[in-house]
Amino acid sequence: MKLHRHTRTRSRKTQGVAQVTRVEMRELFKLLAVASLVITALYLVSLLERVSIRSIVVNSTLKHVDRDGLREVVADYSHEGFFTIDLATFEKDIEDLPWVFSATIKRRWPSELSIVIKEQKPVFRWQESALLNQRYQVFEVSEAKQFERLVALSGSPERSVHLASFYRDYADSFAQLDLAIHAVHEDGRYDKRVKLENGIVLKLSRRDYLKQMQIARSALSLFPLKERAMIAEIDLRHSNGFAVQWKQKDS
Repeated sequence: MKLHRHTRTRSRKTQGVAQVTRVEMRELFKLLAVASLVITALYLVSLLERVSIRSIVVNSTLKHVDRDGLREVVADYSHEGFFTIDLATFEKDIEDLPWVFSATIKRRWPSELSIVIKEQKPVFRWQESALLNQRYQVFEVSEAKQFERLVALSGSPERSVHLASFYRDYADSFAQLDLAIHAVHEDGRYDKRVKLENGIVLKLSRRDYLKQMQIARSALSLFPLKERAMIAEIDLRHSNGFAVQWKQKDS
């Protein structure tokens, strides 16, 4: 009996060792599999890093963007890897250039980068030396004076969208009277001065400017062209009507 028990005990120990060995082998295989994946990934990354950019093409017709400045930005990225280049940062650096509204860069197999640049579209002059783009955002340029044909807006920068929308709301209505709006200025109290192309200035208060613009249009429609040409300004800030200031006649 003693011999039998000893044999059984040794058998159990042998089974236990075998189970531990199997567990250790499974863990070892898992580690080897993970290591193999890591090595493969590192190898693939090294291969991707070796793929260089062969060409960078700008697929846009540029009218205002400084080509020399663009070339400098492109040159800074020309030595990056085709797959590892940070396209978002590349696009941001191009968008920081004057006259660039947006930049989109795409990879083209096997080794080309395609750049599409959308230029700022000036739709208004802003203050003395800036412009408003197609989204009524302010952007600075060095040659703003060449856009004197554009309507001039001025006021606080955060009011650019409001002033552009104000112009849009009334431009067609006044154009029907052959009176083009030439400039709109808003002061710190949000009172407005609207200058028409023929020189007439409309003074509006911040509270009732919508109603006052309607009154101004109606009043101007009643004046004959000769009398209208003699008007210097119309002050519509009065609660009981408006005041007309006439141009002084040459002596």
